[in-house]
Amino acid sequence: MYISNLSQGGLALTGPHLDREGTVCEVSMTLPGHPDRLRLHGHISWIDTSSEIPTMGFCFGNLGREQRVALANFLLARFHNS
Repeated sequence: MYISNLSQGGLALTGPHLDREGTVCEVSMTLPGHPDRLRLHGHISWIDTSSEIPTMGFCFGNLGREQRVALANFLLARFHNS
């Protein structure tokens, strides 16, 4: 699985394994420039099997302040560098 899209509200995971829509789960990832691994709780909000490699949407649950700040800083840096 890999992250194919990332926003403040969630992310898209692309890969051969899909969970069911509504499944509550945790995604763990490291952002460039952030020393700690983020553990993000949420649920699968949608599934797309129309392409060759399936994708599912992961909607973040209640993020802590540190998680929100890390995501915001990463996304702002990406936006300003594009």
